[in-house]
Amino acid sequence: MKEHIKKGDVKIGSRVRELREIRGMTQKMLADKVMVSGSCITRLESGETIMSIFSLIKIADVLDVGIEKILKDYTRYEQPATELDRLVRRIKKLPLEKQKKIISAMEQVIDLL
Repeated sequence: MKEHIKKGDVKIGSRVRELREIRGMTQKMLADKVMVSGSCITRLESGETIMSIFSLIKIADVLDVGIEKILKDYTRYEQPATELDRLVRRIKKLPLEKQKKIISAMEQVIDLL
């Protein structure tokens, strides 16, 4: 039988809590960055409620992970996040000129190897 996401989901909430704690963030810090109330994060982490997919994507972005990391029990084709994936996400957030400089520097390093 297929498993469905319930109104409140303990797996998603506990994963958000774990990722938040690894990054040394409080619930309030995460809530502020996602622009929701602190009680919303508390209810999410305790499994009392589930947030919209848009809010979960924002949480994943703030926690610097792919959304699949938070929804891993509900995605079919999970790809483990690699260090390179994490760096690519960070680079994509930079202005285009800085992205070009990083790519140029990386190409020079690869040529040296």
